[in-house]
Amino acid sequence: MGQAEGLFFLSIWEGSFIVMHHSHQEPFYKSIFDEINDAVLLYEPVHLELVEINRGVMDLFGYEDKDDFAFNMAQCFTTEGSYTAEEFRGYLEKALAAGPHQIEWKVKGKDGRKFWLESNLKTAKLAGQVYLMVIMRDITRLKRANEELVNSEARFRELAESLPEVVYEIDVDARLTFCNNAAFDFFGLSPEDFERGINVFDHMAPEERNKTKINMRRIMQGEKLGGIE
Repeated sequence: MGQAEGLFFLSIWEGSFIVMHHSHQEPFYKSIFDEINDAVLLYEPVHLELVEINRGVMDLFGYEDKDDFAFNMAQCFTTEGSYTAEEFRGYLEKALAAGPHQIEWKVKGKDGRKFWLESNLKTAKLAGQVYLMVIMRDITRLKRANEELVNSEARFRELAESLPEVVYEIDVDARLTFCNNAAFDFFGLSPEDFERGINVFDHMAPEERNKTKINMRRIMQGEKLGGIE
């Protein structure tokens, strides 16, 4: 158990901790700390012992009070892949040695639910003392949406490749971002050409470029043009 003036704490790596801060300003700072929307953990930088958490941490993991969370904190780490307490400590050490960085981390709540966190690790000076701060937010829905988007795109590309019609995608600068095999054949392009980068305006007749730019602008503004030539 580590000790410091005005603070008493047990190591997170021993599975629990308790915090007491003897200061007349504690209620003021404590109320602000607990009102922060994100979950926040504070570590002292010498032994990397956890000295404080806010209400957001307990809400995130589904605990009612700090003692309950502290006693069960070791259970919040999963054993899947590299999402262990030891690996997390390595990221804390990296933040101290190399400066702020961000990680995505898979954890487990009190009810056994597994979810993803985005964690920002950086040092912060509070009341004249340096701490290592970890700010966390749940990104489970975001990761799920990204996965669904990737899967949807994969299905689209698989379908597009099976079509005999020309199918291609361009970005707002008219750079080709996807084309199916029929498009390669129709435009006389090779995969190597695609890798080097292709701007569709370079393959249009000059008199068609302005009309195409106007149509692209109208589409990006939400207008439905129907069939165009």
